[in-house]
Amino acid sequence: VRGNAGGFGQDMSDCLLKATVLRRGKIIKLKNKEIKFAYRQSIFKKNKDIILNVVLTLKKGKKHENEKKVQDILQHRRKSQPSQPSAGCIFKNLKPKSAGLLIDKCGLKGKQIGGAKISKKHANFIINTGQAKAKDVKDLIDLIKKQVKNKFNIELKEEIQYLGEF
Repeated sequence: VRGNAGGFGQDMSDCLLKATVLRRGKIIKLKNKEIKFAYRQSIFKKNKDIILNVVLTLKKGKKHENEKKVQDILQHRRKSQPSQPSAGCIFKNLKPKSAGLLIDKCGLKGKQIGGAKISKKHANFIINTGQAKAKDVKDLIDLIKKQVKNKFNIELKEEIQYLGEF
């Protein structure tokens, strides 16, 4: 909810009706529009609210059709995304080109710093080969941003958020 996570053409904002949050010691309820969702954004990224619970609205469907859809999505992810540990997509996608495509066109798939490596399967994933340090990941992110900027004059923006300093 905080980052308006999504995939396959849908985001949390598409199904969230309301959220109950703790704001400065008070419990308040917010409707979808009050959360000010945008691509991988919500007001929760800018304030210190604690999300206590949410109410979602889901479309009714036939069980076997829903199960097939879930299996199709899982199969697509297995084919297109790495299975090694990662933080998911590192950069926000740009229209019309995806961040992964730009990174790939810079020839960075497989590039490794320390224990962190740009996935050969999907260039917008940085995988942990076993002993990655946060600095290894950050150094790869900085390298990617620099090379994409140099080659395409595009500034990639992280989808992930940092909790500390490097």
